[in-house]
Amino acid sequence: MTEPHPLFLPDEDEEPIVPIRISITRVVDGREESIGVALAADEIQSLEQIAERFGGGHYTLKARDERVRVIKGGVRRYLIPPDDYPPRPLVVAPMARRAAPPAPPAPPVQAAPVPAPAAPPAAAPSESIFALLLQQQRDAAAAQAAMQRESSAQQAQLLAQMLASAEKRAELAQAQAAQIIQSMATMKTSEAEAAKGHDPLETFLSGMKFATETQAQNAPPDQIETGIMAFLSGFAQRMTPGGS
Repeated sequence: MTEPHPLFLPDEDEEPIVPIRISITRVVDGREESIGVALAADEIQSLEQIAERFGGGHYTLKARDERVRVIKGGVRRYLIPPDDYPPRPLVVAPMARRAAPPAPPAPPVQAAPVPAPAAPPAAAPSESIFALLLQQQRDAAAAQAAMQRESSAQQAQLLAQMLASAEKRAELAQAQAAQIIQSMATMKTSEAEAAKGHDPLETFLSGMKFATETQAQNAPPDQIETGIMAFLSGFAQRMTPGGS
């Protein structure tokens, strides 16, 4: 339990009063005069201290809390005989204090360690966000450029395949035309041989063999069959007496 202040002892039914500061007034010529400031509670522990500092008279003491408010029930009135203690001016003078013990000798001065170099200041949040956005834009631009390069390469490859296919079809058409010309030349040769008295069957078989071999190299089966039938029909007409 907190001990009450000696100048504010409570009655039996009162709670202890523990002031932080104490204000003092004295009746002078029928009116109260204050010392002007509230003293710390530990500076005033008895009426003898008040008598030594301010002399005798009718005094009013008020206990105050940390906000310098008067504590409930914290008002006390005392009479210090003026004959024993002549009144003194109500001026706060510093109380006599015992001399402080001499300070210990200062330790020897040592060389202070060299401080480590300070770390560079951290980037402000706005600078970090700007750098992140800039990096994201660069990454997006690089990805888009890579996609465009890949698309261009695919288009170039497709165009090259189309050109190669066209060239191949052109070569195939040219070969088929040459085969047709060769077949017609063979038929003419057969007619000439027949006119000279050569065996027309042998000439026919030679022509048909040549036509079949050359057509099989570059033409599908249905075209081979169509070419052979046309050759046979033409050869039969020419071999028939009266044919053109």
